[in-house]
Amino acid sequence: MDCYLVLLETSGNQNFIFDTNKRRENVGASHLIASLVAWTEESLKGLVRGWTRRSRVPAHTAELVTATSGDVKVLLTDGERARELVTRVTRKALEVASGLDVCGVVIPFQWDDEDPDPVMDAITTAYATLPEVRTRRAGPQSRFPRLPIVDQCTSSGLPAAYLYDETSGRRSPRRSSAASAEPVPRSHPSAAKLEAARDGYDRLARVTVGWIDPNGCRRPAPWEKAAAVADEDTGSEPRIDIDEDEARKGIEAVADYLERHAEWVAVVHADVNGLGAVLRNLTTRQTVEGCRGYVDLLAVYSERIDRAAHEAFRAALDELRCYPGIKKVRRPGASGSFFPVLPLILGGDDLTVVCDGPAALPFTAAFLQAFENRTAALLHPKEKQLTAAAGVAVVKQHYPFSSAYQLADDLTDEAKRVKVKAVGASALSFHVLYDSAATGLDNLRARTTLPGGDRLVAQPYVVTGNDNAGWADGRRWSDLLARVTALRGTVDPTDGDSDRGRALPRSQTHTLRAGLFLGRDTADGRFQLLRNRYGRSGLSALAANSERWSLFWEEGGVHITGLLDAMDAEEFIGDRDETAASR
Repeated sequence: MDCYLVLLETSGNQNFIFDTNKRRENVGASHLIASLVAWTEESLKGLVRGWTRRSRVPAHTAELVTATSGDVKVLLTDGERARELVTRVTRKALEVASGLDVCGVVIPFQWDDEDPDPVMDAITTAYATLPEVRTRRAGPQSRFPRLPIVDQCTSSGLPAAYLYDETSGRRSPRRSSAASAEPVPRSHPSAAKLEAARDGYDRLARVTVGWIDPNGCRRPAPWEKAAAVADEDTGSEPRIDIDEDEARKGIEAVADYLERHAEWVAVVHADVNGLGAVLRNLTTRQTVEGCRGYVDLLAVYSERIDRAAHEAFRAALDELRCYPGIKKVRRPGASGSFFPVLPLILGGDDLTVVCDGPAALPFTAAFLQAFENRTAALLHPKEKQLTAAAGVAVVKQHYPFSSAYQLADDLTDEAKRVKVKAVGASALSFHVLYDSAATGLDNLRARTTLPGGDRLVAQPYVVTGNDNAGWADGRRWSDLLARVTALRGTVDPTDGDSDRGRALPRSQTHTLRAGLFLGRDTADGRFQLLRNRYGRSGLSALAANSERWSLFWEEGGVHITGLLDAMDAEEFIGDRDETAASR
């Protein structure tokens, strides 16, 4: 039987989201990317009579196989309808999200009831063909010419197409005569994002608060203080009445806080290691009968991994309860408070979050741990554990978010080194950007590499996989936490320093930090003086070698220390309340 695979995919997602520091536009852009699924479903309903999400090929003429944020696969038995599907979806994207690049390909193959290879080969071919098709098309930037000369969008820098009234949320081709209206120039993409923002807040509220049961109740959100009422009839977990409008307004308050009030803002990007290979090799681990068997298995795996990402996100939010120092956002007049975490992309193998700086590192570590736990049951016992890598860029509030995301993406690539250095582990890399003189990760790491090759940064840090010895020694998340704890420990100074209660007074910490950049011998010498002055208690975790009391360990002929990482992380990893963790 003739069959056609349609692959629809968005590209340039991060540029589309982060080309502005306006959180409302970030949320709207996120929602437009997620809308690819809805546009595909809408087009299928118009093309194929009687189509539903339960329709299956070959009994039906169309089937939605996988649907995640920015990536959709569809099977059809009619080539013309397959091509028309691509036309309709891409046209819809042009109409409502003109700055978003949506591309699709149609790959024909022969449906086989005994051999799964035809559909597997079609998927491989689709992913190989899509970049070639995309390069033959003009990109989104060509849609916005600078001639004739027009005013510039106040948000994106693109040529303005409308005067947008931010109070009423309306576009206008010319200035209004109303005295109260203060329209500002906006481009097509900027206006589209603003108009999608409300739906985006609704979607993020649903993602964050969890599922709603048929009785209109939900599980308590991790950040809420509202009293939960247990279901006495079923003995189920506590539930509370949901107010969707309240949840949406809470997410809006988080976005407003991150845009206007947070001193430090973090961009967190996480990516699953080798997920494509896992999905391509399903047949090597399980018996699959024909194309039908592979498609069903692919759909199940994709749905479960997507669900695992959502559950891991909520588990990471729940972990933030254990850090009382993390500020919560409270909307005026509301009873509940929200952690300052805004998920912009969440689904499949991708996570991009904007959050308050102090929440970033605990949230990211908890997400990686929870994701591994929730995907462990998905894989065949003989297969390696599904792991992920994450990058965390902590920047000042007004730092350009496009640059912050690029740094987070580069940090994610750095964290992926664990795939060969510590097999079967998830890891994270981070950087706190105190100045913007050098923003590329290579330049930033070069600044912390001494002339002799010694490195002052030990990243990435292994978050899971405690059985990894060797390379991971000194680079575990627990090692970083131990160093941070030592820096703000409870050793009392003996010289009357006002910074009492710290293992090292801040003045001495700055002296030790400066010594790191003067070389290993100088840094170790200063550390020895501090050891003699303040005693061993609380300082041993800073030493890579407790026998020699050196801050460095040797690896491949160079020396490495994790002290600078701990100093940077100290303000962004609060003390964990074990009592809250046990509740």
